[in-house]
Amino acid sequence: MLRNAHLSQHGFSVRQAALMALCLIPTAMIGSWHTAAKVHRWPIRVIRAAFAVLLLYCGVRLFLMGLEQVQL
Repeated sequence: MLRNAHLSQHGFSVRQAALMALCLIPTAMIGSWHTAAKVHRWPIRVIRAAFAVLLLYCGVRLFLMGLEQVQL
């Protein structure tokens, strides 16, 4: 609720936020159902490698965002 109260400061309306949520909910449900059905068939090495790549990507992004904050 608090997030919706600050939407106007960023140029969005509550209607736009609700429309985006309505678009994202079905795709998130379908994607999670599909992945949950398939994940038991994947080798554990594939899952570990994908998770490691995801963590590495997030770590690099976080590092670069922090680097932008530092004033040299």
